[in-house]
Amino acid sequence: MPAMPIRNRNFQIIGECGGVAKIINKLNGQPFDENDEQLFEAFTIFCGLGINNTLMYNELEKAMARQKVAIEVSYHATASGDEVVCLQREVIPDASKWNLGSLTFDDFSLTQDQMTLLRCLITVKRNYRNVTYHNWRHAFNVAHNMFAIMKTCNVMSSFEEVECLAMFVGCLCHDLDHRGTNNSFQEK
Repeated sequence: MPAMPIRNRNFQIIGECGGVAKIINKLNGQPFDENDEQLFEAFTIFCGLGINNTLMYNELEKAMARQKVAIEVSYHATASGDEVVCLQREVIPDASKWNLGSLTFDDFSLTQDQMTLLRCLITVKRNYRNVTYHNWRHAFNVAHNMFAIMKTCNVMSSFEEVECLAMFVGCLCHDLDHRGTNNSFQEK
């Protein structure tokens, strides 16, 4: 029963525990000869090249996926000066008119611009993708709920102002640049 290591292009044995191929008994019942050994060695070289190429292809696919995500990332998108000037001209009604401090507030009554307050928020808004659920409206809704809970449940007295701000900003940014895929998709 001859056995030979399977090696990569650097002549290192493939695998953590060492890749080995073995052949058992010739069909004709004769012992293995030098010709069989040469064919077997050629076969193990072929196996090593195939495994090495498969591993390299796998690494290439991962690198291409990382490159695609890097190119697609939109976190450099910032609000333009024109958008800020346009927003500054917007008349913002009193919070009580919209019932903003209540959990019954309806964010669907607002336009996209009415949900935006500052250049920072415009930038955050621009970096949400136009996906079904994890979009700007969802972020706005989560942030509003945090605001309403803070106001109606007197939560603000339990935290410092900077902690309340952090929770609010966290709500606005929690799905930033979400591609609308689920965890199962991401794992694959």
